[in-house]
Amino acid sequence: MTLSFSPSRTLELRPYQVEALAAWESASRRGVIVLATGSGKTVVGARAIADVAERTLILVPTIDLLKQWERALQDAIGAGPDHVKLGFPGDDGSTQLRLLPWEPTDILISTYSGATRHLDQLHHFGLLIFDEAHHLPAPIFKTIAERASAPYRLGLTATPSRYDGAERDLLTLIGPVVFQRDAGELSKHYLAPHSISRVLVDLEPDERVLYERGWQQYINYVRKARLRMPQGYSQLIKRAGRDGAAKKALEGHREARETALSARAKVAAVKRILDGHPDERALVFCQHVALARRIGERLGLPVITHETPRAARALALDAFRDGEAPVLVATSILDEGVDVPDASVGIVVSGTAQARQFVQRLGRIMRPAPGKEARLYEIVTRDTLEERTAKRRRAATNAKVSTPAR
Repeated sequence: MTLSFSPSRTLELRPYQVEALAAWESASRRGVIVLATGSGKTVVGARAIADVAERTLILVPTIDLLKQWERALQDAIGAGPDHVKLGFPGDDGSTQLRLLPWEPTDILISTYSGATRHLDQLHHFGLLIFDEAHHLPAPIFKTIAERASAPYRLGLTATPSRYDGAERDLLTLIGPVVFQRDAGELSKHYLAPHSISRVLVDLEPDERVLYERGWQQYINYVRKARLRMPQGYSQLIKRAGRDGAAKKALEGHREARETALSARAKVAAVKRILDGHPDERALVFCQHVALARRIGERLGLPVITHETPRAARALALDAFRDGEAPVLVATSILDEGVDVPDASVGIVVSGTAQARQFVQRLGRIMRPAPGKEARLYEIVTRDTLEERTAKRRRAATNAKVSTPAR
């Protein structure tokens, strides 16, 4: 299973990358490395391939990451087209690449979903690299690690946490967390210094009526059923399938949540923030497509969502990279798996309570540059459940937020 070429080692690693690889080596080359977004996890993975020098399978969650890894392997260890292939035999990816079943390959890059269709081919690899490793514990994907015989395994992620708590399965599927550095630690030397500010907005009177109606419908049921949150929310979902009152409570929660997340005052708040950074690139993050489109239409900004065709998405990112469109509005499509050009301002208009999403959005603006200071703004609707959501995601990441502002 040894590589048929000698990987280059000319790329100089940063000290924390050297430490991370040393920790992985000490753990018998099995474990998870947790590094902030933008800190060079791909470079660490490439050097691991050079160190192990065995046939390698790299697993990624999105097609966009296939090409990103291909470029990174060329730059980091000199692995060109003769040694790197995209997709398993017969896969119909957008890259239109094929690999015959009997053709040996040194490094194969595949999506997680692609690998699940070729479990019988996993024995060809001595090293498995799981990019965005928090995806692996999903029931449909964990079979990849369970069926593979590779003695060496490396997980890479900005945060291993999952909403369902299944990150504990990474211990058996890959190995323990062997090294961890968050954005706060790396910003001292390797990432741009940053600040996080909370901007509070208010619901308009008609929005407040909708919010309170939905919230009371939800909270009255929760209290009557004595459900304890947040664990009780999954129980509410299960009950909604057979209990009409539970279904109405769930609908009420959804109405309240969407009203808070999509408050009309948020559009004006986005404009005020952007006006304060006229010469900087900014990313505007939204949870829902409708809100992203509303901001784009009102402020005349380009928008990309999961519904945006791949070619149009690439054009929008190129325009952002070139400075033709210095502000880009996006849904969760930019949270991971897309090579996002450098920005110094991030505006979270709406999001989830997940620490992973918050860490990834912060990481999008922290790539270092001379004199750069990254600024992340959270727009939060006052006196709504969104305040608790924002508090939970910040607490999970130990993020320090400045005094709330209007």
